[in-house]
Amino acid sequence: MISNFRLARLSIYTMLGLSLGTLSVHVSAAQVSVKPAEQQEIQTQKSLPGRIVSFQQSQVRPQVDGIIVARLFEEGSYVEKGQQLFQIDDTRYEALLNRAKASHQSAAAEVARLQLRQKRYRNLLKTNAVSQQEFDDIQVELHQAQALESVAASDVELAQVNLDYTKVYAPIAGYISKAFVSQGALVSTNQTEYMALITQLDPVYVDLSLSGMIDPQFSQSLANNKSIPFSLNYIRGNNTIKYEQTGALKFSEMVMDESTAATQLRGVIANPDGVLRPGMFVRARVETGSIAGVLVPQRATTRTKNGALKLFVVNDNNTVEERVLNNPQEYQDQWLVQDGIKSGEKIVMEGYQKVGVGDSVETVDWSAPQVTQNEDVFR
Repeated sequence: MISNFRLARLSIYTMLGLSLGTLSVHVSAAQVSVKPAEQQEIQTQKSLPGRIVSFQQSQVRPQVDGIIVARLFEEGSYVEKGQQLFQIDDTRYEALLNRAKASHQSAAAEVARLQLRQKRYRNLLKTNAVSQQEFDDIQVELHQAQALESVAASDVELAQVNLDYTKVYAPIAGYISKAFVSQGALVSTNQTEYMALITQLDPVYVDLSLSGMIDPQFSQSLANNKSIPFSLNYIRGNNTIKYEQTGALKFSEMVMDESTAATQLRGVIANPDGVLRPGMFVRARVETGSIAGVLVPQRATTRTKNGALKLFVVNDNNTVEERVLNNPQEYQDQWLVQDGIKSGEKIVMEGYQKVGVGDSVETVDWSAPQVTQNEDVFR
């Protein structure tokens, strides 16, 4: 009876094993999400450090000697080109102008007198009432008087210029500094200290430093005087802020700095609100050219034991294959690949953790998750 019981139990185990084996055969293939690889041409960019430089700056200096009697601007304000900034005591220069005018009038009167005398001598010469020598002498005197009148006229112009220089005007439009001279101070034309400084802030220059060799395509664009666009970030407190305006590169130094192995670039950017100030440190994102390749999302890649990037693809037989990506370049949240994967291959985006090379899989199209887009601020 015991033998019959053991025989029955053995039969049950055998049937159970056969049933489990049947189940393992019918387990469905793993499901993975895939995305086709696409060949694209993208704009390559570099993030470069830089500083803001004033587009134009002018030192306000006296052009005549004298005492400052008035300051006519508000320090730190915006001044227009031609706006009067200072008044220098003009008493002496008005007197010099009046004296020059009087000298000119005297010289002009002498010319008029000699012209009348010349006219009389010409008539008398016809009747031999005067000699040719006397007529020639009056001619010479007249020419000398006319020359002296011209000198007197120039003296009037010079005296007027010096009088006008007692009014000190803004040579350019921009924001003016504090006054470096006060009312009652004596200024002179050869002094080293300027009276004020005017800085033009719209537009401004952005001086950038590009380390290493310049990409040939980028270098050719600069050589052809093409305006290469760039965007800008600046620091305010502890925050990195993206600047709204877009600038354009205009110039590149032809010689690399030997101490830093960097090339200096200069761009121009609008600054209507005066947000960017000279000396401010910024970072610029510059479009340096274009490059063709396959964009691979970084989320689909893992590392091999030696650190190389790899991913899984699904071939036409729905079998998993491995691809090693050679010399990938980082581009936003993707890898730009020119070797290792071909356009059209199906990249495993999700589920690659549960499959291996040679596994048969079932594929579904991958959909990018919906996320809130943050402002594109680069560092």
